[in-house]
Amino acid sequence: MGETRRMNAATYRAAKLLQDSTRSADDTALCHRILDTLVAAYQTMLSDGLRFSNAVDAIIPLHACAKAGYWQRGFIEELLRRLSARGGALLRSNTSARKAAWSSPPPAQADGPISVDRDVADLWWSLSFAPPSVRSSVDLEHLLDASAEALLDLEDLDAEACSRILHACARLGLRNERLAQHLTARLGRTGAAEYGPALANAMRAIQALTALAGAGTSLPRSQLDADPEEAELAAELAAGREGRVEELGAPAVGFSPNARSEGIAQDELGEQSAAPGPAPGLLPLAQGERYLPLTLANVLQSCASLECADPSIIGPLAEAAGRAAPFMTPHSLANATRALAKLGFAEQGVYAALAEAAAQPGVMQGAKPRDWADLWYALTLVRHRPQTPHLLARTADAADGLRHGSSSPVCASLLWSLAVLRLYDERLVDALASRLAKLLGRSAGLVTGSHLCVSLWALAVMGPSALSRHSAAAQELLREVARRWEAGDRAGFLEENLFQLQQAQAELEALGDAELYGILGAREGAGRGTLLSETRVTASRQNEEGGSSSMESAVVAALEELQQQLSLGVIVAVQPGAPVGQARVADVLVGLADGRRVAVEVDGPSHFLASHPQNPRAVDGGTKLRNRQLERVLGAGNVLSVPWWEWNALKKKRARRAYLCGLLGLETA
Repeated sequence: MGETRRMNAATYRAAKLLQDSTRSADDTALCHRILDTLVAAYQTMLSDGLRFSNAVDAIIPLHACAKAGYWQRGFIEELLRRLSARGGALLRSNTSARKAAWSSPPPAQADGPISVDRDVADLWWSLSFAPPSVRSSVDLEHLLDASAEALLDLEDLDAEACSRILHACARLGLRNERLAQHLTARLGRTGAAEYGPALANAMRAIQALTALAGAGTSLPRSQLDADPEEAELAAELAAGREGRVEELGAPAVGFSPNARSEGIAQDELGEQSAAPGPAPGLLPLAQGERYLPLTLANVLQSCASLECADPSIIGPLAEAAGRAAPFMTPHSLANATRALAKLGFAEQGVYAALAEAAAQPGVMQGAKPRDWADLWYALTLVRHRPQTPHLLARTADAADGLRHGSSSPVCASLLWSLAVLRLYDERLVDALASRLAKLLGRSAGLVTGSHLCVSLWALAVMGPSALSRHSAAAQELLREVARRWEAGDRAGFLEENLFQLQQAQAELEALGDAELYGILGAREGAGRGTLLSETRVTASRQNEEGGSSSMESAVVAALEELQQQLSLGVIVAVQPGAPVGQARVADVLVGLADGRRVAVEVDGPSHFLASHPQNPRAVDGGTKLRNRQLERVLGAGNVLSVPWWEWNALKKKRARRAYLCGLLGLETA
């Protein structure tokens, strides 16, 4: 046993000589000559009957040779053969002998415990870099299966080991769903969010494995590589050109072959070095971040792709994103925000920090149209309207670039976001609407039917005055919609699109511009009536099929009880789901003794901006449009809202009836 420990220690230190050098050709040659001497002696010992008492005895020299890029034929194969023998018995054996493999811990591990999961990770890491000729010399599948079975029995895997094994799976093209799920689950339980590089590497690997499973073939190694922009940003940070680098404390990325002592090193897969020992967590910028900004954005994107919404991971990552946002590129900032929104992360403070960072001078400089669209789309998904107008102003400053470089999806997405968040800038909206019209002039195929309808709806939400200002572009969009309908392109319009057109038509009619509001009703489709008639049929059908929420049912029941308790004729009628005009249906239409009809709208969280909590005036654009269209028919002051938080605070029926009396302006029963 002493001979094995001494040989392993010598082999390990020989490989470390190369790690501590510049890795020049001379350094590499010297290291390999030393290993030649050691391996020759080791092989003699193996030939003389040296036996390994545990898997570590074989993994340590294997890993040392792999780090040094030393693949001497015969020796590596013998190590793998012994690990594979008897169905991987060494790997399955009791791992308590791990510490006994060394008379004292290797220098690199002197500060921390030696764990079996690190040894198994070393094995997988080494095999993933072994040349094909080495891997083909043993039954690799059975060897890895034996190792995987041993891993499945381990519940105390650390984040770094999980990350390295997942990366090895991706490099090897190994699709072991049980193992991947086990390792991913362990990431969520080990405080993995405190280990930025390990988590970044793990998420990139899992994303690659997901793509690998979908493709059914091995992935090109380039698909696992880090984003080249990340290396560029790392160099800028190291050179101090990114600004406030001393506060960010982001380390430059560099290659280190010593994965045992320094955690994951950056190799051709873009892995990043981690400092020795436990990471101190996601600290404030002044104390030093654990992530490069671009890495953080990439991690969040990977989490979103994998639908990994574990709060123990996403929460700290989101907070770090909010702090690092001022140092992100426009693309990374947009991607990080969109990833959080896609994951359903609801903390509005983080989105406020992201939006505030994007509004700072220079942060979004050089942003592409897609970056602006993704950023606003993400904020809209989580119903976050920035507290200050600065981000809208920055976006408007980019209007010229948007006017000349936006695609149809970008234009439609930005118009939709502005409408939902009830934001308006004439210069910005003109650039987007005019760009859509220009794209239509270039080729109608550049703009889908859905993009046309969404954009018209957005202009309608902005109100008759906005429609009037942008009437030239609106006219082009309307004519293209009518042309497609006349040509029989019914499949190009979803039912939701027809509903949007119906709402837009109501605003056009309110505007009073006959030339505009007559467009949709002027042409008939092949074998059908006018598009306008079809939109009305669709709106009616959607209104009839729309179900009632439990809160809406409770409000209706309370109104009916109130009708019974009040003096005869005070409330003439309570009509749930009653049509109002041609565009709308009221949640509840209440007829009062004075002849008024009042729409009582039961408004849940989706009707309000989450950035302005429990503010009854902070409705979103769609709700504002609904109220405006209902009021045109019922009269000003006859559209009343029951906000969800006010209703939920009322636990007793009597309190609810009193609330509704006050809302309707009636005396309490």
